[in-house]
Amino acid sequence: MVLKAMFWLLPFVILLYYLWAHWPSLKNKPLIPAIYFGGIILWISGIFFFTDDVKLGALVRACGIVVIFVGVCIDSFIYRNKSS
Repeated sequence: MVLKAMFWLLPFVILLYYLWAHWPSLKNKPLIPAIYFGGIILWISGIFFFTDDVKLGALVRACGIVVIFVGVCIDSFIYRNKSS
């Protein structure tokens, strides 16, 4: 049970740390935090709202993590390369 909770919470903790560490640069790019929060909403809804269908809940959680990862990639590769 503890391992399962850690698996569910680890991406959220990593994302919160990323947002906290990079917030000054993210304030100038409103699309990136919107992508992150959309991914968080998907990920949390997969945990709490799709408890009846385990496969659908896992798919929604995975989609949320992919959306968060896409936001990190866009921020890391596109925006950071434009500014330099």
